[in-house]
Amino acid sequence: MVPLYPAESRRHNESGKVVMQFVIDPDSCVRKATILQSSGYFRLDKASLDFAMNLKFPPASMGQIKTMDDGQPTFSFPMVWTLKPAVKYVYVPGDRCAGALCVDEAPPKPKDEEMGVPPESDFIWKPGYYAHYTKTGYEWNDGEWQPARPGFHWVAPRWEPWKSRWVFVPGAWEPDN
Repeated sequence: MVPLYPAESRRHNESGKVVMQFVIDPDSCVRKATILQSSGYFRLDKASLDFAMNLKFPPASMGQIKTMDDGQPTFSFPMVWTLKPAVKYVYVPGDRCAGALCVDEAPPKPKDEEMGVPPESDFIWKPGYYAHYTKTGYEWNDGEWQPARPGFHWVAPRWEPWKSRWVFVPGAWEPDN
């Protein structure tokens, strides 16, 4: 998973390093992310936190992470935001593809997935989606059951048409209103 560079940060040539501390829950999900060192830009800090709150770590890696006094795994992580010159497209104000994944070819119809039964009653289904790779094109990522996050709901990743292209909108946990 790769975080999307905030479009406004790109427009304003913002770059910097954010150092965050993560607290991991027993399901290997980030339950809390705290900024230890700001990039100096609210948008980059917020994008870092949004990215962190969508992370889930492989269970095998949990033994390598130190724990806090309360026994919860925690660690610090630097995230560096660096602007790179545009390779193919020039930024145009209002361009949804600035800082996002955009492709010319429409995505295939989503696959029908067999969800089965949730492993526990408080799990939610995160549906699969097509990711686009430069060398191989669209590839399917299977859906999965994941623990619900109290106070949040899952908004699935999707492809949206924009002008003559398709822009990828990543999935995210959003606060309940």
